[in-house]
This record gives sequence, C-alpha cells and structure tokens, in this order.
Amino acid sequence: MNHAQLIIKEYYDVSDGQLVIGKLPITEIVRRHETPFYLYSPEVFRMKIRKVTRALPGFEIYYSVKANPAPDVIQIIMDEGCGLNVATRGELILACKCNCPPGKIILAGAGKTEKELDAGIVTGVCEIHVESIEEIEKLSILAKKHDEKVQVAIRLNPGQVCREGKIVMAEKAAAYGFDEADLGKAAQKIICSENLELCGIHVYFGTQILNKELLLGCYEYAFEMAKQLVSMSGCKLRTIDFSGGFGVPYYSNEKEFAIDEFGQQLGPIIKQVQKHEGLSQARLVIEPGRYLLSEGGLYVTRVIGQKSSYGRQFIIVDGGMHHHLAASGNLGHVIKRNFPIVVANRLVGDKTHKYDITGRQCSALDTLAREVELPTVETGDILVFFQSGAYARSASPLGFRSHPVPPELIAENGTVRLMESQIINDSFQDAPLGSNSKLGEQRNVN
Repeated sequence: MNHAQLIIKEYYDVSDGQLVIGKLPITEIVRRHETPFYLYSPEVFRMKIRKVTRALPGFEIYYSVKANPAPDVIQIIMDEGCGLNVATRGELILACKCNCPPGKIILAGAGKTEKELDAGIVTGVCEIHVESIEEIEKLSILAKKHDEKVQVAIRLNPGQVCREGKIVMAEKAAAYGFDEADLGKAAQKIICSENLELCGIHVYFGTQILNKELLLGCYEYAFEMAKQLVSMSGCKLRTIDFSGGFGVPYYSNEKEFAIDEFGQQLGPIIKQVQKHEGLSQARLVIEPGRYLLSEGGLYVTRVIGQKSSYGRQFIIVDGGMHHHLAASGNLGHVIKRNFPIVVANRLVGDKTHKYDITGRQCSALDTLAREVELPTVETGDILVFFQSGAYARSASPLGFRSHPVPPELIAENGTVRLMESQIINDSFQDAPLGSNSKLGEQRNVN
C-alpha cells in the first residue's frame, strides 16, 4: 500500500473507484466547482485535533495560524477548544474577526513592529513572547503608555539540535529568540519593568520532527531550561511553550509521528514538573499547525494536456507551483520529492506509468511531481495532491503570472461550499481590531 492509499484508508472513502470527500465523490465536486481549488474536510481536521488532545491531555493547543489562515478553518479549530498563536497584526485581526477570546491568543513572532506590539496590548492577548532586549524595551514603553501589566514569555534559541527538522534554528546564530547565555539577562530586563510580568518560557527546537525519541529529548531539555529560568529570576512560571514540531509524512519514505506513544513517555517528565515549586502551576502549551491540518486538505487539479519529451511523459495540469509551492519542492527543500498524488476519478488502473506533472508557468520550477507512478492518465482526469491542508495556499506565490487565485472549498455531510478566503493585504492590515480589542477584556487564560 503506497502513501496515498494509506491516507485514503485512514481519512477518506472510495466509491465506484472514485475518491469521496465529505460523502461526495470527487467528480460531483468538480462538476459543481471548476478546478483548480483547495478542498478541506472539517471531519479530518477534527479527527487530528482530537487525536492530539487524547494523546496529550495535560497540554493546551494554540493553533499556529500561519499554517492556514482561512477564517472557516480557524473557526473549526476554535470550536474544538483550541487557542490561537499569531505572529502579525494581520493574524491578530483574523483572530478577532473569528471572535477568539483575547485570553486564548498568544502573540509570538520574530521582528514584531511597534504597531503589532501595540495591537497585542490593546487587544489584551494573554501573552506576548519576546525575542530580543530591544523588543522588551519597546514593549515596556508601550505597556506603560496604556497603563497595562503585560504578561511576557521569553522565547529561547536553544543549544540542543533537532536534526530531523527540515528547518532547524538551534545551536547556531539565529534571528529567533534569546541565546541560552542571555536568558538571565532577558529575565532581569522584564522583571525591572513595572509594566511587564515574566510569565513563561517558549522553546523552539525545529519543525517537521517525525522521531518521537528525538522530540522527547527536546521536551526534557525545555523543562530543564524552565527550571533554570525559575532559578535565575525567582519567578514562578505560568507557561511552558514547546512551540510546534510534530511532523507529518509528506513522502513515501516517512512514517507518521507516534503521538500516542510520545504522550505516554512524557508522563513521568510532566509529573516531575508538577512537583517543582516554580513550575507546578505552569500550563503546558503546544503550537501545532501542519500536524492538525495537513491530511484534511487536498489540492485538486485537472489534466489539460500531455506530451512526451526525450523519453519522459509529461502531464500538464491547470494549477501549478504558484498554488502549491511546497509540492513543487521549492519551499525550503534541497531534495525534491513527490507529495502523495492520485488520479482521483479513477483510483484503480490496470497499468501504471511514470509521469512528470507540471503546471502552466513558463518556469522549470513549475514541476509538481517527478517520475511519479500513476495509473494511465488521460486528459480531463482529476489529480489530487494530498497533505495540502497547511502551507499550500498560505505559503504560495498566488499572484505569479496573474493566474486566477484558486478558491477554497469545504466538503461535509454531502454538501460542498465556497469558503471565505483571506488575503492579508494593506487594507486588511489597517482594519480595526474589532470587538475583542477592549483593554484587558477576557485576559484570564483559565
């Protein structure tokens, strides 16, 4: 059973040889909505969220909005009791528009502007996570201007490396967070400000980690750093934030992250933390994005042509890398490998062939798959790219070559509807923060 078949078996249905999403066959969805488009399954999103909450019952989930900022998606996640992790004023406005209580919003991101810090204070987010001494100084001035006591956590650039992460920001110079050697200095800077209160530590080890033993070691390390911060500052911490890190298998050689086993092995460590005087009241926070959404999203395209060149077979689809940069291998990948792909209207075929799948751009980068093995493909067939719920639309150059922007659809219980797709443009950035922006309103995180 290949990677795509495993995803279908776990999360989707098949009827008459067709992929079924939300109780609708793919041909019916394509009949109602022209390709290309992004298609989401709320049912799969909920399955993944509940899987995390069962495996990690002592943790609070703060969804990383950058993974997919669509308001409908955010609402589904909020309805499951999750908070939101935002990094920009635009994401904060989105959170407010979705009526997320300020006490369920964390503002954490590198290079926050004064406007963004100010927005975090005015909105009354539960915590602001700081990255530099200069940012602490700016935040202190703004908090004093608003006569607010702002809860602050220190983001740490740790000395321990997660080597399986696709993007690693550890044990090396980074624009993100404080070096371990500067942890005490940052803590004292916060403590000396009458308008700031040190409440926690935020540790980022990397992303796309599939090895549970590796991540377990990182969590142990984070606990030790939290203890050190308590010792340095004399403060009792209210938050230990482990960021994200849970990986999802995009490629055939990758296996799913064993989150149930991970949660079981974390048990003894959590008990030690609960016994520590300075950490016993700390909430344990995680900020997953792709882990919650990847399997629940599909990128749906139609084959518009085929050709042969120097012995290789090419399929041209009506989408491309401008819609799904990650699938093209141009989003931080050195080795380009294929996402799970199926001919969704004909899942079973007698013969298979190797194809290169390209889009409509005049660029060698616009290759969505290389020598992928599929049943015989015909013009008009529907190709579906799995693992597209996160960092597909949100991380792609949608405006390249002025092609139309694909819509986002939700399929559930036999219906399919068009979503409100959110583009963060200049006018959106200048929008008011909304009804959630009352000072101090709902700031209690409990």
